Amino acid sequence: MWNLYIKNLDAILLFPLLSHFIYGLLTLVLYTLALFLMFKWIPDRFVPIKDASLGAVITAFALWLMKKLFLFYIVKFNRYELIYGAFASIPLFIFYIYVMWFTLLAGAILTASLSHFKNDAFANARNKCGPEFEDIVRILSHLAALKPHSRGLRVQSIRLSVNSGYDALGKVLDELKNRGYLKEKKRHWKLRKPSNKILKSILK
Repeated sequence: MWNLYIKNLDAILLFPLLSHFIYGLLTLVLYTLALFLMFKWIPDRFVPIKDASLGAVITAFALWLMKKLFLFYIVKFNRYELIYGAFASIPLFIFYIYVMWFTLLAGAILTASLSHFKNDAFANARNKCGPEFEDIVRILSHLAALKPHSRGLRVQSIRLSVNSGYDALGKVLDELKNRGYLKEKKRHWKLRKPSNKILKSILK
């Protein structure tokens, strides 16, 4: 509806290229906004605003480009009508959904991977000599330094003491919470037990 309104404006009727430019720009903006909200709030892990924004921009452009390429292919190279007749639209629609969904998932994976490019997190993940144990020790030491009546630390602050992505860090925090070492309240993490008792139980 809104694209028809834009194309029917008097100024744009005099400049057809302007209509296509504005329509494409608004499409990219709406794609980016929708993807940003999806990448930021749907995951069960913390996603920085910068990572969600960058992933949304890249994915929105990729979706827009795939849409243009698919339309170009349909117009220039489509010969399915000769074989399938009226049913030609069915396989094309299924293929279109597949390509769009694949692009969306690739954008989600890219967004989740962006935090691994900070502080050599990828190198830490490749190290097989107990990187998770080192992260656990650093997390517990970081939280043990808090005052007893402290509210706790958010994931962003804990991330400064470990070399891992937010998805890997979230798994470690959840495991420590399940074992009774940590507790979470209003997205703030702190020790559930004194640090000396936690250390003894880990070294058993």
